[in-house]
Amino acid sequence: MRTLLPLLVSATLFACADTERADAPGAGPATDPYVQAALEGVREAHDPHGVWASLRYAAFDRVVGDGDTGGSAVRWDRQEGRARVELTVDGELVLALFDRDGDAEGQVWRNGTALAGDSARVWVERARALHDAAIQDLFLPFLLTGDAAVVRAAPEAAADGTRALDAVLPGSATTLRVLVADGRGIVGTASVAEPAEVARWTRVEQVAGVRLATERMPADGPAVRYENVELAVEAPPGAFDPPGALRRP
Repeated sequence: MRTLLPLLVSATLFACADTERADAPGAGPATDPYVQAALEGVREAHDPHGVWASLRYAAFDRVVGDGDTGGSAVRWDRQEGRARVELTVDGELVLALFDRDGDAEGQVWRNGTALAGDSARVWVERARALHDAAIQDLFLPFLLTGDAAVVRAAPEAAADGTRALDAVLPGSATTLRVLVADGRGIVGTASVAEPAEVARWTRVEQVAGVRLATERMPADGPAVRYENVELAVEAPPGAFDPPGALRRP
């Protein structure tokens, strides 16, 4: 299972971050005070008590726009890598169980009937992509400050005074632009190809001692909301059972 450890930053680096930004190409978080200060700000804003490392289980619903096109329910066991995605497609309920960190094919049911072969593989890959995207979106503060992320100062400074970082998160090959505001943590994200098209974080809630952005408004597109968010130190019994288990244990 991936290790997600908060990045510790010295007080000296934090104090001089605003005046000693390292602009040399390839300067990483270990050498760039600008990046160090931004990551420390993220940690202090989103996980001030350091409880994220103890939270093993996550469950939430992801809703796009008004939800008429069908939402998805996601579960994740961080320690064992177990994943569960439940989604509605064309009025049919699809449930996928798989190992988020492994290559196993997983299992899929549609309206309670097990699928096999190519059909099952297609649905597992679709569920895996949805799961990974949702996890990286909702839990971005902790992935960004983990030791597996590759973080650099963005080549262009943010126009509104926020710090701009370019990050490659664990398990991703895409570089994400992340905007960090002093005292608030992450306030938005964008593609490095179109940095002006910012998805703003419009609602932040506290869940189990950490602060999560549960709503974001893309520059072009419907709002994305995360509802019924649950975090716990252990996965509840039956949380990753096949059909027959409740949507929420």
